[in-house]
Amino acid sequence: MDDFKLILGLDFLRDTRTAVLPHVDSLMMMGAKPCVIPTLAGRTGPIPGVIKKLLKEFEDVMPDELPRKLPPKEAVDHKIELVPGMKPPVRAPYKMTQPELVELRK
Repeated sequence: MDDFKLILGLDFLRDTRTAVLPHVDSLMMMGAKPCVIPTLAGRTGPIPGVIKKLLKEFEDVMPDELPRKLPPKEAVDHKIELVPGMKPPVRAPYKMTQPELVELRK
């Protein structure tokens, strides 16, 4: 696994109408005031006092260094038992607009 300073989930990207622009190492947020946010790879500055205080308060939440491998297998391997020959219910994995549903049904 690679090291990341920040991971943005799909929900965040969708909710904030953010597009990833890997060819220019940037993000583009489309909203009332669209803007392009460049990445700051390798550039760091002093940490503001407010942030230092928060990091100190929650230092037990995240380790200083993340492991570079998956956690060990547990004794219990959870799985969903499927009934042979049964088909899963047909429905959208998430809410869709009417045009999206029409396109999906084509």
